[in-house]
Amino acid sequence: MPVITLHGRPIEYRLLRTRRNRFVRLTVTLGKGLRVSTPSQYPMKDVPRIIHERASWILEKLDEFARIERQTPRQRYCNGAEVVILGRVYRLRPIPASNGGTMVRVQGDEVEVLYPASLSGEDRQDFLRNALLSWYRVQAQRLLPPRVDYYAAQMRLHPQRVTIRRQRSRWGSCSAKGNLNLNLFLIMLPVKTIDYVIVHELAHLIELNHSDRFWRVVDRYCPDRKKHQSFLRKSIHYLEI
Repeated sequence: MPVITLHGRPIEYRLLRTRRNRFVRLTVTLGKGLRVSTPSQYPMKDVPRIIHERASWILEKLDEFARIERQTPRQRYCNGAEVVILGRVYRLRPIPASNGGTMVRVQGDEVEVLYPASLSGEDRQDFLRNALLSWYRVQAQRLLPPRVDYYAAQMRLHPQRVTIRRQRSRWGSCSAKGNLNLNLFLIMLPVKTIDYVIVHELAHLIELNHSDRFWRVVDRYCPDRKKHQSFLRKSIHYLEI
């Protein structure tokens, strides 16, 4: 990967050229660092200048994610591991099933996951992870669209399409065509924080930027949005399960 020096620090970055990009976009994500996406015909000699212009922001985000990684151990899928649902912490209880079936269910303060008794070690970890991932996806499909419908009606907006999928760097996004993308891992957040993300993305149907007008729209429907923004920054590691 190419390397650039920012304030005396060598920083690796990934370079992506695509026809879909109209502008240069810089992204810093947990575990993957800096990515620079450019239009396919963008002159490469100008990339370092763009990166240097955002050097302080890039280093701040890299340091923030480094702190998160130090403070947050990698998720392990074993008995007693944490499973977060709508902001509440449960404990994972794997249950071996001789018939090879699988099932995920919430029982009190535990999330029980049936898994084939023949699995062990990393194979069992992978199975439990995938079972929980599928279960999260189902729960997100049940919860998120009605929340979008509710706030779209309140804001008198009409998104073209709502897609729920895994995203490694964003909780949500809105395209210029009016399509909303929501991260399935929103299901791990408190409902009020989920609502903030939905309001944020719907507001982009009015302003496809983060102008003062955009934030006035958000504040009208989510007056405590700064609290939710802070919570989202602290919860970014959820995107790496």
